Amino acid sequence: MQKPFSIIEVLNTLKRKYPLFTSEADFQFALAWTIKELYPHVEVRLEWVPSDYDPNMHIDIVVFDDSKMIPIELKYKTRRTDKIVSGERYVLKNHGAQDLGRYDFLKDIARIEFLERHFPAFTEGYCIFLTNDPHYLTKPRAGAYYAPFSIAIGDIKTGSLRWLEGGSSSASRPGIDLLGSYPMEWETYARIDDTDTVFQLVVPIRR
Repeated sequence: MQKPFSIIEVLNTLKRKYPLFTSEADFQFALAWTIKELYPHVEVRLEWVPSDYDPNMHIDIVVFDDSKMIPIELKYKTRRTDKIVSGERYVLKNHGAQDLGRYDFLKDIARIEFLERHFPAFTEGYCIFLTNDPHYLTKPRAGAYYAPFSIAIGDIKTGSLRWLEGGSSSASRPGIDLLGSYPMEWETYARIDDTDTVFQLVVPIRR
């Protein structure tokens, strides 16, 4: 009998090898490779497209395990840092635009919910956020136009999410409607040194 898929096992294995990544694409490839190493019987697809429903949608990783479908969406947002870890230098960009980073992560959850509704093979899905930017873990100031899209520690995201008045051009993006209820439970992915910690947020979407 094949062992059941566990995203926690995957991430725990990944962090022992890769405490940092050069980019989101680097994170995506390393995660997919680790899944295949741990579960050699599964099929792993990158940038998978549900062509019958939305040919413009690309899902970062989809795991096909016999008759099961497990989609995974990823976000990797960084603040500027220049570190040497295990002999390798990482020069990370300052992505900023945390309002859009939050929004895009919640949009990922909505995309996984879409797949849950349309694909009978769907059994579970995951949205994973890695960041060394602590802004994502803290609540926005009261009344901030992006406050409904906060993903701070302890937040629970559900229902209709809409920008508040007084926003920037990003607030022209459409709102997000979530069917499920999702607690934002941040954990430490890797502690680099006294000035840099990589945080991990894993949101499961289950049928």
